[in-house]
Amino acid sequence: MSANSVRPDDDMYTLKGRDLENYGFARVRDLAYDAVQELWRKRKIEGWTQVHLAANIDRDTGWLSRYLQGPGNWTFRTFGALVEGLQGVVEIRVRPAEDVSRSTWNESPYSGYVVDVDRRPPAPSSTPIPVDLFSPRKSKAVTTSELERSL
Repeated sequence: MSANSVRPDDDMYTLKGRDLENYGFARVRDLAYDAVQELWRKRKIEGWTQVHLAANIDRDTGWLSRYLQGPGNWTFRTFGALVEGLQGVVEIRVRPAEDVSRSTWNESPYSGYVVDVDRRPPAPSSTPIPVDLFSPRKSKAVTTSELERSL
């Protein structure tokens, strides 16, 4: 790779040896866990229970509960069993890091779930905001510019 290449996360490439190996393992394991959790949430909405899933993969509910709590000791066997038990499909794709957009490389795990307040457009100054500045019994609509002036 040339010195001018842009990498998604240059700090990651300062890791060497076992540290890089551990980083890669944790990242892949966590991606697998998140994918299984997403499918598990969908199945629960459909009415599935841990008893149902455990029966599908011929495991006891204690084993299943442990592995659904976190990916601590997951193996490919665990991952495969859970995906098949949930009637899911795995798609694995590995791409060069430089081909991945910086904006998606370390995307927040909450993207899609939580509104990013910093990225929300500011309210227009003419938007009335109901504010009670003086008494809990009296309210009046105040524009954002009026509110800013009062501060």
